[in-house]
Amino acid sequence: MAYRIKLTPEAWKQAFITGVKSSLSTKKRVALTISAGLFIFILSILLSNPQYSWQMMNSGTQYWSMALYTRFFGVLDMSGITGIFLTSIFSFMTGVTITNTSIQLKMNSISYDTLGAIPGIAAAGCASCGVGVLSLLGLGAVMASLPFNGNLLRFGAVLILLAVITNTGDPETCKLK
Repeated sequence: MAYRIKLTPEAWKQAFITGVKSSLSTKKRVALTISAGLFIFILSILLSNPQYSWQMMNSGTQYWSMALYTRFFGVLDMSGITGIFLTSIFSFMTGVTITNTSIQLKMNSISYDTLGAIPGIAAAGCASCGVGVLSLLGLGAVMASLPFNGNLLRFGAVLILLAVITNTGDPETCKLK
């Protein structure tokens, strides 16, 4: 039977900071964290209206920047600065999670708690962008019925990633379970 050590608020804060610092400790890790976070941010913005983004991207490479530009301001219009801020925080924390997971994979000491967050990246990322995959599944009205224009769902995704990064801590050290 595994016992979890209950963390104090200070220990949670320290574990989160350690998890973030480990993903920013070398130039290679910084590049992976930033590129993964930027990719997730762009994907979240484009998935706010997947049909429009798909049509623009299929029209030619000259329209890709226009698709990103119009979808960015569409998300800004729909959910405000708070939505863009939460999407940015979510994207950065996803980059940290991806980097820490790759560190654990290289060390062959993967934490299955972290791997469980990988499918959540797609789910929370789509919730973070507004409609995303839910609209592809015909559930766009579900997002429209959410309070605060989906910002509460974005905030929930950020809290989940905060817990994942805190639980992982430093992916290079052995952790107590």
